Amino acid sequence: MPHALNLWLFAFSALVSIALAYLAAGTLVRRGFPLPEPSSRLGRIDGLRGLLAMSVVIHHFFLWMQIQYFAAPWEAPSIALLNQLGAGAVGLFFMTTGFVFYPRVLNGFRDTSWITVLVSRAFRILPLVIVSTVAAAVISFLFLGGSHDIGDYGGQMLLWVATWGEPNLGGLADSGRINAYVLWSLKYEWAFYLFVLPLSAVAMDIARALRFPSWTVPAGLLVATAGFRLVDQVEKHATFLPLFAVGMLAFEASRSPALRRILTARPVGIAATIGLVVGALTTPLPYYASLPLFSFFFVCVACGNRLFTTLGKPNWLVLGECSFGIYLLHGIVLFAIFTAGQPLVPSISADAFLVAMPLASVIIAPLTAACFVGIEKPMIATGKRIARELTQQRGLPPAELEVAP
Repeated sequence: MPHALNLWLFAFSALVSIALAYLAAGTLVRRGFPLPEPSSRLGRIDGLRGLLAMSVVIHHFFLWMQIQYFAAPWEAPSIALLNQLGAGAVGLFFMTTGFVFYPRVLNGFRDTSWITVLVSRAFRILPLVIVSTVAAAVISFLFLGGSHDIGDYGGQMLLWVATWGEPNLGGLADSGRINAYVLWSLKYEWAFYLFVLPLSAVAMDIARALRFPSWTVPAGLLVATAGFRLVDQVEKHATFLPLFAVGMLAFEASRSPALRRILTARPVGIAATIGLVVGALTTPLPYYASLPLFSFFFVCVACGNRLFTTLGKPNWLVLGECSFGIYLLHGIVLFAIFTAGQPLVPSISADAFLVAMPLASVIIAPLTAACFVGIEKPMIATGKRIARELTQQRGLPPAELEVAP
């Protein structure tokens, strides 16, 4: 990154942004924001999701700074830590998905109603994806001056909603920047729900028949997918699969009293945090060399390490509930800020423009909270109701623990 941007000032602005989001979440708590029921909380992971979502916001703000001030393309920063703010956060999100859905694997394939799992996932994910896509299409239409027929957008928007790609909406170049190109990760989430999860449940049935311990299934998935990555060097379809396996192993660790005693100790939490920082400083991605460090950190959080007690506070829980909205909608806020601020670039330095990062934070927090209350929560309830009815019809136990990816 060119020396014209003071990275220490960028770091300070990022910390202020997170602090303002935290304070805004506190205001929402006092105003009655619906926090998750204690019985459905996932320990420190709920709060971690909020922190990860804000990390992605900071990462994409940096990418916009590269474009706005240094004529750089939309690409990974050359500084490892700045890239890990995005890639590392998404990697930990994938681990969270593996953790949350591992109980389905433990139930086994025959004792899980897969149609209800998919229905609940569809109602959890698609509504806000549709809102995000429609907003991007409207912005694209306005930027093109209404010069394109609305019908031109149909097929392109379907690809966005299906998370199969983000083609230019209406022909607007780089229209994926409107939402910061975030839909790519949901494609892998869907692959997990449709293929990895049920196949792992089948493997669990087989493991039980052979009297193998349950942890051998996620351990086998981790070894197999990590091995497959060595031979899949072109398409790299298996890049993210080991992360889901790590989340499953974290659930296994959280069930073991002996492991919990070790992993909840404060010195272990300090070691895990140091490992995470080292991994983020020395590698640009969490998927390979630093995967053990990111994994150790996540397992400690999943087990409720005492060092991360603050992640269980209501403010973080609010941001955790809003994390999916933050992930999907922050790009639109950043697009608006940087588009509106573009005429100011000649007269305002890059360092001075960093004040826009805290501004984005105080916009994103209430915006996504409103979307959660008005869109996500009702749709989640509808999906659960339909899933429950389908489950009862099939005489299977209900599938709970619905958490945003």
